[in-house]
Amino acid sequence: MPALRGRYARWGSYRASASDYKRIDCDVPGSTMVESFFGMKMTSGSNNVQYHRMDWEGAASGGTGLRIYSVIKAAVANVNNAHFTAEMSTSGTCTGLVAALRATLAATQATGSGGTLAALQLDSDMSVTPANTAAFLRVIDNGTSKMPYLFNVLADTNGCLAAAGTTFVPAGAWKVMVNGVAKHVPYGTVST
Repeated sequence: MPALRGRYARWGSYRASASDYKRIDCDVPGSTMVESFFGMKMTSGSNNVQYHRMDWEGAASGGTGLRIYSVIKAAVANVNNAHFTAEMSTSGTCTGLVAALRATLAATQATGSGGTLAALQLDSDMSVTPANTAAFLRVIDNGTSKMPYLFNVLADTNGCLAAAGTTFVPAGAWKVMVNGVAKHVPYGTVST
């Protein structure tokens, strides 16, 4: 396939090895490979810019509904494999929820059928020792105005919250880093 050069990308069939798939190459600094702009003018309803649905109907099948993969192959500055932003503009208001990222676990099948369920899973897959600042979750309060809470939990005490007055027997602690200093958050088993 002949290469097609434009503002954003060069289309080609580059394959350096069996593991290097056909891809779009770009060597123009500050480029965006794929770009879309939409304007929602509706005054009611729940609306989507994109909607993708995968129905897993084959026995013993499995996979991923959406896979995004970045491979760092040079000395880079900053890389975000996925970056979601929900911005409240000066003219915007909200009477409900604004979430930059929302993950929902739904179930209509009994959970006793086996397996593990989670609304969010954070994995690591490293074969070398990472930097001592590496973590499963990082929180940065970047704005001039600061977030008032680290967590906002709405749940019943018969669910994921323990009742007020519950006492614990310490069993260990989670290692966390606060402003560059290592700290420990204790956890334990319920005694009363």
